[in-house]
Amino acid sequence: MEKIKIGDGGNSEPKAKEMENEAHEDQEREDEDRNDDPFKDLPKIQSQMFPSPVTFSGIHAKCTAQERQVLWADLLRDKPASAPWFLVGDFNVIISEREKRGGLPFRTREGVDFLQFMAEAGVSDVSFSGSRFTWCNNRPGTARIWKRLDRLLVNGAALHLQHQVAVQHLGRDPSDHSPLLLSVVTRLDDKPRPFRFLNFWTMHKGFLDIIRDC
Repeated sequence: MEKIKIGDGGNSEPKAKEMENEAHEDQEREDEDRNDDPFKDLPKIQSQMFPSPVTFSGIHAKCTAQERQVLWADLLRDKPASAPWFLVGDFNVIISEREKRGGLPFRTREGVDFLQFMAEAGVSDVSFSGSRFTWCNNRPGTARIWKRLDRLLVNGAALHLQHQVAVQHLGRDPSDHSPLLLSVVTRLDDKPRPFRFLNFWTMHKGFLDIIRDC
């Protein structure tokens, strides 16, 4: 660590300017290294069950659509080019009336920002077992609200792995959120993967053009 002697009687301005330039150069090198490999800081998990590293993104989203836009933009920037991608955590948004019980009725516009992100990121929701809801406000009586805020999303590369990924909603007590248990098991057959139609595809601006070209 470099030390600076204060009040040494000499001209400290050139030295200070030199150190400032060096600091800028170091920052530029860090930025260049980061730009060389934008995914190097993302957590990657290696296992004998996966032929290549799998990228995980832990999610803790904000409560409003405007605040979540920052998260969606960051995730799209970090989106792997071809590697399997798992996004898991509290997305703080629901996309259908089946994902809520109690409180005000679900409004379609509540989940528009999330569906748009899923379409742009090319990710889909993984099915689950256990309770339909993962969060409760823990209020008594008619004030109690249940929602499915926590989930696992995966991209196409993850869906084509030679393994099945399952999600189980565990008991939430004493927390207001349920832990998610992710299980990965080897496929025991070579049957073709079923085709999945995802409703948010219809929101993509080029959806109808793609259908016409088919």
